[in-house]
Amino acid sequence: WESVHRELTREGSADLNIARIAVDRHAEVDPGKIALRLLDGDLGVSKISYGELRGRTNRFANLLRTLAVRPQEVVASLLGRKAALYVTALGSLKNGNIICPLFEAFGPEPLRQRLALARVRVLITTPVLYRRKVQPLLEGLPDLKHVLVSVEAPEDEIPEACLALEQLLAESDDEWDIAP
Repeated sequence: WESVHRELTREGSADLNIARIAVDRHAEVDPGKIALRLLDGDLGVSKISYGELRGRTNRFANLLRTLAVRPQEVVASLLGRKAALYVTALGSLKNGNIICPLFEAFGPEPLRQRLALARVRVLITTPVLYRRKVQPLLEGLPDLKHVLVSVEAPEDEIPEACLALEQLLAESDDEWDIAP
């Protein structure tokens, strides 16, 4: 176990953050190596390297800090299997948050229950899912402080009271030091 611990932690550090283990340690060795291959609806393939994934997840962790989201608070994602799902999950873990994946197939009541019981502070979703599934539930979710929407197409509009995920990520720093 000692050798595994040494391999998974940085020299002189006691940190064991899964996002660092899954992304950052690989980015340190070979930043150009492919971390994710994603298929879109037209069977097109996009690739994200470990270096790129590290930068994106660092930006998301910094974005959460900017929004005053503290470690141990819950961040939920209501997204399909797209890059934003992995970026938000791993970036949340870097910030020390609990990530709550939600599924597009959930109806209004299961969705409301999960958001309320987990006391979700931030939700990441798409404009379509927000309007269809989340917006009608907002009054009963006092802990939900921020809804970030990931735009899937250039013509998508950001719903009122939501924040544009991609714009905020572009404005965030891509350097992040994971706390032990």
